[in-house]
Amino acid sequence: MVYPEIGTCIIEPWREVPGKTDKYGIPKHWKRIVAMDYGLRNPTVFNFFAIDPEKGEVILYNEYYAPDRTIPEHVVQLKPLLDEIPHGMLA
Repeated sequence: MVYPEIGTCIIEPWREVPGKTDKYGIPKHWKRIVAMDYGLRNPTVFNFFAIDPEKGEVILYNEYYAPDRTIPEHVVQLKPLLDEIPHGMLA
């Protein structure tokens, strides 16, 4: 498999457009994916992705990374991040 140079994979941050994008500049109509890996001693990680429907690209736009916390402690931090996902857009 051939991988592009890393420099071609990094994009400039998008600008927020009120009413059309979220605070990350991601259009509100794009589907979202959330992936997680729970750990107690090792960090718990949640990655937040958006899918560009025109290009078929998956874009990582946010990450939660925290070690040494219980599930209830993670929930307090994660709920606001999950609430940012527009209703009906979680794939």
